[in-house]
Amino acid sequence: MRSAVEAGADANTRRLLECIRSSAPSPPLPDTTAEGPKAPPSYAAVKLTALANTHHLREASSLILDAAGSEHGGGALPPAHVSAAAASARVLELLGPVEARLETLAAEAARVGVHILVDAEQTYFQPAIDAVTYRLMTKHNREGRRTLYATYQAYLRGTEARLAADLQRSQEEGVHFGVKLVRGAYMVSERALAASQGLPSPIHESAADTHACYDASLAITLNNLAANKGTGLLVATHNKESLETAASTMEQLGITAEEGNVQFAQLYGMADHLSGALAANKYQVLKYIPYGPIHEVMPYLIRRAQENSTVLENTTSYIKILRNELMRRWRPQAQPTPLQPVF
Repeated sequence: MRSAVEAGADANTRRLLECIRSSAPSPPLPDTTAEGPKAPPSYAAVKLTALANTHHLREASSLILDAAGSEHGGGALPPAHVSAAAASARVLELLGPVEARLETLAAEAARVGVHILVDAEQTYFQPAIDAVTYRLMTKHNREGRRTLYATYQAYLRGTEARLAADLQRSQEEGVHFGVKLVRGAYMVSERALAASQGLPSPIHESAADTHACYDASLAITLNNLAANKGTGLLVATHNKESLETAASTMEQLGITAEEGNVQFAQLYGMADHLSGALAANKYQVLKYIPYGPIHEVMPYLIRRAQENSTVLENTTSYIKILRNELMRRWRPQAQPTPLQPVF
């Protein structure tokens, strides 16, 4: 008899299959065409804690960290390919059900032309999440497709080194690596947990360090992408300076928006002026729409508010932008006013 946890994970898998199918372009489009340009992408986000027994994820992560050894100690997580290689028979047993569910989603996503963004979560889950994601990347991210994207959190120490190592290993193995780059969403709980255990915090000490890590990770990924068109990058941020950094680095490296290897993403209802400016400059922009029961969605949105406190500080300037646009629309003969530039 299956446990309630496993039954719930199966139900979540079915819901995610519906999400993937509803997100699919019609008809399904390949990543590349004979002429070269990439098709507009469709994405679905997946949290592996919704597909797994979280006790198993936590145990598997602990075993992976033990097997990875002291080389990746000091509070930094190992690269995803190291986590995958460190998976013992016991780890594979623990992760078998969640890997099977993600395999189901990845196979359907590949069939209908959708990319899956595997969310990053707390550090005590992340090695297991990375192991499952990288193992399935080696199967599904080949032959012109990037079905799965791994998420890297810039507020974690050592993110640049992890990302660089994974990009190098994936290129050596012929894997088309997909990177979703975020700042991070569990800062408060991660610091509290480390303090309660008498351990160093895995989080950067300052926001400035996190910003620097994010921009350095952008440079690492874009430089890899310039030399390896199999790499893909989703720049998920509401930070104006990081968007400018990404756009200017793309221009310096000769990466065009039309190639379709780089997309930008913001939450639906947040930073729409930045999304609009990106779109006006021909970049592909996604609006991320979380949905579900209110008691499950609110904690997510609260974490986003904590993560994006600097965006909330700019509310006055955003209101001014909205007021100007409303005034423009009240004048039927007026020409559209230029969007606030971000480049």
